Amino acid sequence: MDQELKLIFNDEQLENLEMVLLEAKESLPDDEQQFIDASPNSYAGTIRIMLEQMARQTNRGVAPSEYMNCEV
Repeated sequence: MDQELKLIFNDEQLENLEMVLLEAKESLPDDEQQFIDASPNSYAGTIRIMLEQMARQTNRGVAPSEYMNCEV
């Protein structure tokens, strides 16, 4: 069952969250294609989905392609 989570951050907090997620992504042993193909329920997949959703929901002009070289 999907759960909806609403978080409210100022710009600096949002940038910090992005950095935490990107650092977590970089710590994975997966290469870029494995990261993109990871199951949504895996650790890598969860990070990928969070980055994708953040890119879609923010007004910062950030696209998932900047994170993982893929199209939205």
